[in-house]
Amino acid sequence: MATGCRVSCNVYCSQGEHQAFPSHFDTMDVFAIHIEGNKTWRIYEGRFDGPLERPGFNHPSFTPDYHEKAKGKLAMEVELKPGDLLYFPKGLYHDALSSSDNCLHLSYGTTQTTGIDFLRWFAEGLDQAPLFRKPMPPHDAVAAHDAHIKALRENLLEILQQGDVASQFREEQRNKAFAMLTSVAVPASLSRYRVCGRGVRAVRRGSEWRVTAPQGNCNMPEGTEGMIEWMLARDYFAHQELAAEFSGVDEQTILDILQSLSSVGVLEAL
Repeated sequence: MATGCRVSCNVYCSQGEHQAFPSHFDTMDVFAIHIEGNKTWRIYEGRFDGPLERPGFNHPSFTPDYHEKAKGKLAMEVELKPGDLLYFPKGLYHDALSSSDNCLHLSYGTTQTTGIDFLRWFAEGLDQAPLFRKPMPPHDAVAAHDAHIKALRENLLEILQQGDVASQFREEQRNKAFAMLTSVAVPASLSRYRVCGRGVRAVRRGSEWRVTAPQGNCNMPEGTEGMIEWMLARDYFAHQELAAEFSGVDEQTILDILQSLSSVGVLEAL
């Protein structure tokens, strides 16, 4: 929820002095949470730029000799113990070796949406455009082929410039990011919210506070500025946490504030 993108988790169990993987890079940002035993991690200076889970852009696409040269010098070596967390971004070379008889860690990977994802999504909708359903001219009819490609390019640009393309893809991106969340309805008091604080300002207007956000403005009652600051300082929070922090505010007022901020895009219910 906090990352705003799809998250996967792998469990790795290893035994002393057994290295499961050679030095490699991953196609996602990784958060390694150590659970049991000790494990020594080596992080290298080398980093593959913009890796993808496809041939030519992932680790299996290259030879061991390539990786040995590309990983570069050792940048850091750290031993993780239960409760420790190690983060390394996608593309960064690393390896790990258990230093105890039994070792267990969780590897959380975050997969971010890219421009390629946008193009794949966009291409799926082009069957609605009549021009893109027409057969291409023969490859040796050069003039006709060039003219058709030009027409496709112009039609493509026209579709891309339609005002709702960006908003439609934002919804697609959101749906994929939160696809694994439960669909079971929960009481409002158990709801969780993601904070979308970019471009948000809170300023006093007489006896009220006005919150200005990219999707619009809303007025907040006097005395709620502390609550607004508390929410904007977080990536996400639970309704219960907000209510406990501001126990002097009645439940209906809290619900009204959450609804108002959600209506202008400051908060996103999860």
